[in-house]
Amino acid sequence: MKIGFIILCRYDSNRLPGKILKKINGKPVLDYIIERLKLVDGNYQICIATSKYQSDGPLVNYCKKKGINFFRGSKNNVAKRFLDCSLKMNIDYAVRINGDNLFTDPSIITKMLNITKLNKWIFITNVLKRTFPEGISVEIIKVSHLKEKIAFFDKYEQEHVMPYFYKNLNEKKIFKLYNKSNLKEPRVNLAIDTPEDFKLASEIINSMISPSHTYTTEEIINLKNKLEYKNE
Repeated sequence: MKIGFIILCRYDSNRLPGKILKKINGKPVLDYIIERLKLVDGNYQICIATSKYQSDGPLVNYCKKKGINFFRGSKNNVAKRFLDCSLKMNIDYAVRINGDNLFTDPSIITKMLNITKLNKWIFITNVLKRTFPEGISVEIIKVSHLKEKIAFFDKYEQEHVMPYFYKNLNEKKIFKLYNKSNLKEPRVNLAIDTPEDFKLASEIINSMISPSHTYTTEEIINLKNKLEYKNE
């Protein structure tokens, strides 16, 4: 069974243009994401899936410079871009990682990959009935099933990739991972969508005394809470 990570991102995002290459302590957001993915148990392909538009050129140029695998596909049909990237990687299961998930959690992904390897489920997610913070989302899909069903996606599903499966897949084919340790966490947002999100993420990383990729989600949330309390 071949499994790969696909980081869906574009350079010219609407609310925070260039966020994937915006730097915190001299290092782009993309590098932070990749560092955390490399901590996942096992050896998996990592690929950046962006668009063919000229506006995404800076991201592609950065990938070329750093030797990062990338794929260019449809701008608006993100599901097709995701599928085409999966097929190019020749993988059986594709792990969707969003480009705004700076603090993606390697331990959660490892747990979900161990479930995937049992080969009992088509779709593995920690998003349905959200119990994890935004920015810690992980969705894993069987590529052959995505290929089979993508023709039925409506415009919204093409843009957001996975909603079709939440609505149409037999629940017995979905594994739903819930966070039982801290049910307050879903109200926490660790994603980077706005300048304010980026400012907070920068403050969190600047408050760390060890390399950022070694911090758990719980430790990151604690740092976030301390910063917000300090700024009140």
